[in-house]
Amino acid sequence: MILTITQEKILQSLAEYKFLTITQFIKLGVSTQKTNLSNSLKPLVHTRRPIVGRMDFGVHPRTGRYEYMYYLKNRGKKLLIDNRIYEENIKLPKGSGILFSSDYYHRKFTIDYHIQCMIESKINAVDVSGFHRYFDKVGSQRKGGTLKAKTYINYTGGYIIADSSVLLTKKENSRLYAIEVYNDKNTKRILEQLQKHRIGIKQSALCENYDVKKGHRVLCVFTHDGIMESVMERFDAGSDSDMFLFKTYEQIMNSFLLGWSDLDSITYNLIE
Repeated sequence: MILTITQEKILQSLAEYKFLTITQFIKLGVSTQKTNLSNSLKPLVHTRRPIVGRMDFGVHPRTGRYEYMYYLKNRGKKLLIDNRIYEENIKLPKGSGILFSSDYYHRKFTIDYHIQCMIESKINAVDVSGFHRYFDKVGSQRKGGTLKAKTYINYTGGYIIADSSVLLTKKENSRLYAIEVYNDKNTKRILEQLQKHRIGIKQSALCENYDVKKGHRVLCVFTHDGIMESVMERFDAGSDSDMFLFKTYEQIMNSFLLGWSDLDSITYNLIE
């Protein structure tokens, strides 16, 4: 199959991010027009042997129709490799993990800030190492195999699966972060999870995933301003208050790298 430039960009983007909506393709600069993207996707999706898969989640009772979410199929991966368009670390969904209607917005928001991180990092000469998401897996799903999230953080007495984790490097400075996005209003659950993260920080648990010796911080992203304020007021992090940084989803989509606040309202940038 001969691909257009837009179709090549579509496949490259899916190879990197695994799942994308039309809005996210536009954010990545694949095209500036929805019509052009839809026309470019049709022959990749609607064919006897699809190159790209498409998930339809129907209509949300309050917000309306969900955007379609696209993902790369094995034939698309082969096409990229055979044509030497994209060869490294191609992300494909594994098994039934692609079915996540109840997780739609949480997963979409995670991909949104991943994209924002990559765009800003490129502009600011920041190296991004191993940006992993909770739906990125390692291991085997075959019988007897173990399939585990790449963001799995093991600490003495338990574990956490962070929504994301990333190592940022600029010149000689490196900073390691776990990231959580909270789009629910269960303050009790959020506070309990942050206490688990506090144990993980004390044990430098995330460092093992990246083979680094430094500790890490936790970035907390909220879609509800009031819930963020409530958590910041109630969370007792003790001497580790500067290890937890906060932003709303709206704020992070304006600036991922700059202007995070800790529990004492001190502002931090993620990398200098």
